[in-house]
Amino acid sequence: MRILVIGINYCAESISNCFASNPDNLVFTNKEGTAANYVEYDTEDVESLKDFALSNAIELTILCDEKAISQDFTSEFEEAGLTVFAPDFDASKIALSRASAKRFLYKNKIKTPKFGIFDRTQVAIDWARAQNQPVIVNSDTNRTNSKTFMCDTFPKAKKAITAFFEEGCKQITLELATDNESKDYTYYVIIDGYNALPLMLCTHEKEMSFLTPVNRSNVSKELQKIANTVVSSLVANKTNYIGILGINFKIDTRDNILVTDFEPFFKDIDADLFSYSVTDNKSELMESAVTGVLLDKYSSIETSPYSFVTSYDNEHFYCVYGRTLNEAKQRMKEVLSVKEEECPV
Repeated sequence: MRILVIGINYCAESISNCFASNPDNLVFTNKEGTAANYVEYDTEDVESLKDFALSNAIELTILCDEKAISQDFTSEFEEAGLTVFAPDFDASKIALSRASAKRFLYKNKIKTPKFGIFDRTQVAIDWARAQNQPVIVNSDTNRTNSKTFMCDTFPKAKKAITAFFEEGCKQITLELATDNESKDYTYYVIIDGYNALPLMLCTHEKEMSFLTPVNRSNVSKELQKIANTVVSSLVANKTNYIGILGINFKIDTRDNILVTDFEPFFKDIDADLFSYSVTDNKSELMESAVTGVLLDKYSSIETSPYSFVTSYDNEHFYCVYGRTLNEAKQRMKEVLSVKEEECPV
C-alpha cells in the first residue's frame, strides 16, 4: 500500500517507522529522520501535500498530530478522491479543544470532574477560590504544547490562572482534581463514522505508559458505553468522526470513571504501544475504517502476547517489552537509569 503520514510529532515518527517496516508498504512522510521516504512539505501546506498524494498515487493518508488534523485535510483530500484516516473538521473539535470537550461531556451526561470555562482572569480566580480544594488549570488551545498545572492551594491556582492570561490565552479551563492524580488513563477506539471498536487501554503512571487488557478490565463495559455515546452523539449532529479517538479519564475512590477530555490520535507516549502491540495489519485496519467496513472485517483487534512499556525522559522516547508487565516495568527502570538512546524493542 502507498501511504502518506502527515505530522511532525513523535507519533508521526513511530507510525512512519512501523508502516515502513512492512515490505508491502511504500511510505512517505513529512517527518524527518524516519525509515520512510521524507517529503519536504509543511504540515499546514494542504494544497502541496494533496498534489503530492495525487501525483504519487497515495492510497491512504494518515494525520498524526493536532496541527495536521486542525488544517481540515479531510475536505480537501476527499474532494480530490483521496482516502484520509482522520476525523473531519467539525468532528475533531471535541478532541482539539478542552472547552468543546467539556461542553460535549456535559451535554451528553458523561461523568467528568467539576469544571469551569473562563475568558476573564478575575472570574476564573473567584471560581478557584470558591472550590476550597485542589484545582487543575489548563489552557484550551494548542493542546500538544500546552501546560497543565495541578494546584493544591488557592495561591498556586491564582498564580497559574494569572500567568495563562498574561501569556495571551483567550480561554482556560479549570477542573477539580480527583483523589488520585498520580495515575490517568486513555481508552483508544478506532471509529468508522458509526461504530467504535476497542483498540487499547493505556495506563499512565510515574512517567510510564503501559497496556491494560481491555477484555479483562473491570471498567471495559463502561468505557465502551462511553465511546458508543460519543459516536452516537456525533452522528446525531451530522459530524463524521473517522480515525482514532482517545478518551482520557481518571478513576475516583468510588471507582467512577471521570472523563477529562479527548485525543484526536495517539499521544506520543502511547504511539509505540500501538506500533508494537497490535499485530493486525495496521494499514488495512485503518483503511477498513475509512471505507466503512470496520466491523465487517474485525470483531476484535489482535495483539501481541508480550507486555510493552513506554516512557519519555524529556529527550528520548523508549519502549521495552517483557513476558509480564512487571518484567517490562523493571526493564524500563533499568533503561531510564542509564538513559539509553536506543529503543531496546
